[in-house]
Amino acid sequence: FLGGLVETYTSNADNEIILHLADNQLAGTLPEGLADIKNLYLDIVGNKFQKIPQSFCMPSQSYWMSGQVGELDSCKAIACPQNTYSESGRISGADDECKRCGVFEEAHSVGSYSCSKVDVEITALKKLYGATFGDTWDSNDNWMDNSKPICSWFGVECAGGNQDNATITAINLPANSLDGTMPPMIFSLPALKTLNLKENSLFMTFDNIVRAKTLETLYISDIDIVSIEGIGKAPALKELHLTANKITGEIPDDFYDLADTMEFLYIAYNSFSGPLSRKFGQFKNLKDFYAYDNEFTGPIPTEFAGLPNLANLVIAENKFSGTISEDFSYMPQLSLFSAYRRLKAGPKLTGPLPSFSNVPKLEALYLDYNNLVGTIPPSFLKSSLSSKLRVTISHNLLSGKVPTELLTLNSVNIEMEGNKITQFDNRFCDNLSWMNGLVKDYDCDAFMCPPGFYGIYGRQNSTDSPCTRCDPSTNPTPYWGSISCDSVLDEKDILELLYNDCGGDDWHRNDNWMENDDICTWYGIECRDGNTVQAVRLGANNLVGTPPEELFRLHQLHTLWLHSNPIDFRFKDIGDAKNLVELRLDSTGLSDIFGIGDATSLIKLDLKFNQISG
Repeated sequence: FLGGLVETYTSNADNEIILHLADNQLAGTLPEGLADIKNLYLDIVGNKFQKIPQSFCMPSQSYWMSGQVGELDSCKAIACPQNTYSESGRISGADDECKRCGVFEEAHSVGSYSCSKVDVEITALKKLYGATFGDTWDSNDNWMDNSKPICSWFGVECAGGNQDNATITAINLPANSLDGTMPPMIFSLPALKTLNLKENSLFMTFDNIVRAKTLETLYISDIDIVSIEGIGKAPALKELHLTANKITGEIPDDFYDLADTMEFLYIAYNSFSGPLSRKFGQFKNLKDFYAYDNEFTGPIPTEFAGLPNLANLVIAENKFSGTISEDFSYMPQLSLFSAYRRLKAGPKLTGPLPSFSNVPKLEALYLDYNNLVGTIPPSFLKSSLSSKLRVTISHNLLSGKVPTELLTLNSVNIEMEGNKITQFDNRFCDNLSWMNGLVKDYDCDAFMCPPGFYGIYGRQNSTDSPCTRCDPSTNPTPYWGSISCDSVLDEKDILELLYNDCGGDDWHRNDNWMENDDICTWYGIECRDGNTVQAVRLGANNLVGTPPEELFRLHQLHTLWLHSNPIDFRFKDIGDAKNLVELRLDSTGLSDIFGIGDATSLIKLDLKFNQISG
């Protein structure tokens, strides 16, 4: 191109060469050889060139475009870059500018006079397909086939049906082998209400979710999400499925900006930690909150009890402690309350059992394996209208009698075993439909094994789990619903055994031991909530002998320090200490660790300076 021009002519700045090529259909790459021309007026606007070579913008091109390239120090004097425009397709003075295209506009070529509208929906779908290896999806019927309407593409739903070619309302591609990063443009789909991308190898951020003006339902469980920072900018989100994403740390502050719209929130099977924020009290439209199996700590915020529409509150298998407010007994829409603690060690819920006396729609209440104390309230469940009520308050520290006021309820499955219940009225056994009909088959044993008996479940629920009589000579448990014949000791009894078996009179420090009933004031004893032993710290205190195995029946024992004492420690029954996380036995003369494997909750174990061999 221009190869016939004499070099001495093209290299002379006084010789301006003018090329008027504007407003054609030229495309491809501009010849780099043009850069050898000293003074060139290159009129190429209004074509289909994609870029201006950098060599056209060097200081040696300062004479180009009648000197404007040098004066403006910019290639824009030749042509505006892609996705920008001006009336002339370039700039000719300091006051000129190449304006940027709008959000849903584009200018494919350099030197554009205007921007054209982008088909956001088709473009977004094609970007999703390309970014997530659409060719390898399990199902990709009709995708990328320009002869088929986009609403017929697999997983795409539109307002006008599958023959429409616009107005995408839903994208449903769960468990479809998407692999890659979701393009943020998906959030720009103007009518999108539902996005379901769960169970894919998909990475996602929420930088553009502010543009999702109509998005109400988002399924992104079991995908690759490092953080939920930014999700609070979603302007219309009502339902969020965010389970099994391995998300850690506290919920970010901007998340609570969803309060005005959120109705159904599912964040189970993650590792969210820290206190559950009181800001959830702002979620007045919330109906479902599922946060099962996270690492939340501290008390259950009373603010949840003030949510007028909350029907399902599932927060089991976290690490909540403290008391459950009686405010939860006044929830008009509550159907399910689950806060059991069957698996995780550490501090548990304690204090009295709320009455749940004004919760007429309650159908299921799960509070088992906590440390609730006191008696079952006489008004317990009194307003429940359900004919299939299921309640588990088993394996707590509840005591006293089962209130006969419960007899007024309809058919109920209520599990109470593993407590310290001393009175149970035989009239309960006349309700043959209770306990899922098991009362008809096993009489009162369907509720709880009576005192002097035990069962593997503390009650009989099949022919394989009968209540068996204990040997009376062993002074068996006096409580209903026992799972063994072992006599039940309270915490004071257990600590007295430790004192007597390990020479308490000769300890260096034994302040208050055996002198009063408040064991929480005894030297080395630390209690939670003023009544439950959570730590025994008696290191270097001249303990001797063998610490009693009953020590492991302190239900809430978290820390046990017996280091630097000449004791004969045994690990028998250490598996009963379900919450024991720290054990110090250094410098005790320990010679073997047989049985230590049963301590499944231990995190810190110190055995140094002993005589362990093998």
